[in-house]
Parts: sequence; C-alpha cells; structure tokens
Amino acid sequence: MADYRLDIASLADENDINDILTASYTTLLKNDYSNDALALALPRMTKANPVLLKSGRFYVVRTMANEAAVCGGWSYERPGTSSQIGGEIEPGIAHIRHFAVHPAHLKRGAGRLLLETCLRNAPDASTFECYSTFSAEAFYASLGLEKVKPLTVDMGQGVSLPQYHDEKSCFS
Repeated sequence: MADYRLDIASLADENDINDILTASYTTLLKNDYSNDALALALPRMTKANPVLLKSGRFYVVRTMANEAAVCGGWSYERPGTSSQIGGEIEPGIAHIRHFAVHPAHLKRGAGRLLLETCLRNAPDASTFECYSTFSAEAFYASLGLEKVKPLTVDMGQGVSLPQYHDEKSCFS
C-alpha cells in the first residue's frame, strides 16, 4: 500500500476526520437513504467522536501528500452504549467504528488497509461486529463480514437509521 500511510488518530485530526465523514456520508449514502432520513442523521454522523479519537484505536489513512482519505477504528465497547469509554463490553467481541472513505479514494485499497489493521489489532477478539450502512454492505462483505440481520441504529434525540448488523469470526 505504497500510496497511503496509516496513522493513529488524535484530537488534532478532528477537522480532517469531520471532512472525510462529511464527504463520504453525504455522497455515498444518498442512493440508499431518503433525503429526510439523511437530513436528520447526517449532523450526528459527520462529527468525529472524541472518545474514539482519544482511544488509540481510531485511525486516519493519509496519502503521501498528507491528504486525509479514510478514517475508522474499533472498540470493545458496543456502539451507542455509552458516550464514554466504559460502555457495554462483551468478552471476545470487538466493534468496527465510524468508518468512512472519502469518495475520491474509493476502490484504491485504503479502506481495506484500515479494516485489515483493525481486525489484526484486537488480539483477544474472536468476533468483530459492525453496524453497516446499506451503502457500505458490499465493502464489508468483500472483506469477509457476513450480514447477520437488519437493525435500526438509534442516534439519539429521536433520530434513527436502518442499517445491517454484520459479523466476522477472527478465525475465518
């Protein structure tokens, strides 16, 4: 992956990550979700989570010219169970968190680099879970995650978005 480098994200990367999230989600989700659903969900989805940024488990992938291309990470805490580290944890399960690829970097391997890094960096996880937007389902499937069931993700304040719950056994 000579065209990209992967860095552990920090609070200093917040603006770049917000830019990736905004570009990715506003562009890539519009074919799978209504304008009304996106108008409610995007303001919540396009902001970096400071808890994830401070965790050491969230990454930003940059071009050699230092352009932010992809962001995402993993946690032991189940998404939505706490705004702080210390949320709901189930032994042996890790969670893919807040992945986004800038549209200018689609299908170039940077997203794969990031997801494979996450899968390697949770040595005691036997399963990875992911809440996938409809738009990202093919990406996750191409890397071995299997669709388990549809679900609706509660984003707070009465906002929710239908997605899929995907899983990957770390032994497969």
